[in-house]
Amino acid sequence: MKDSVSFDRAAEFYDRTRALKPEVAEALTGALLTELRKAGANRLLEVGVGTGRISRPLMRAGIHVVGMDISTGMMGQLLRQLTAEHTRPDLLLGDATRMPFRDGAFKAALAVHVLHLVASMDDALAEIRRILAPGGVLLHQAQTEGPPEAMRAHSAWWDEQLKRHGAAPIRRWWFADIGEKITASG
Repeated sequence: MKDSVSFDRAAEFYDRTRALKPEVAEALTGALLTELRKAGANRLLEVGVGTGRISRPLMRAGIHVVGMDISTGMMGQLLRQLTAEHTRPDLLLGDATRMPFRDGAFKAALAVHVLHLVASMDDALAEIRRILAPGGVLLHQAQTEGPPEAMRAHSAWWDEQLKRHGAAPIRRWWFADIGEKITASG
């Protein structure tokens, strides 16, 4: 877990800075539920579950979520936000590159804004492929808002800020790169 990025420091404010508009969250939840139904999955592994901002609405819809993350702070935030309407998740501290599940354990896995943060995307994708049952589905983000050049400019600004403060810039995987890696991994 040493090279993966933990969001423990951001746990208290993460949801406030990453909130989806209600209509976007509702549409996303509907799309995910459609894909889960197509896969015949009422149980889902979310890799990098964090605060559950994506999977909490699925839990409210009766999906059993198994959530894995390297941040206890983020998962603590998830637990504090659950109500009686939610199906209780199974949460575990773990790294996406070494998952403690048997081969083919899940019909569906969800990975949103996490694959670029793990120590080895190739290892994480191999693990996801291993734990997915034959015909299983990986649900992930395909794109983000804004043109790629704007995202690159924003990232360049952050890299400059990091350098100014004596920190090394991090290697970023662009969402298109992640999609290509997922496709290449089968």
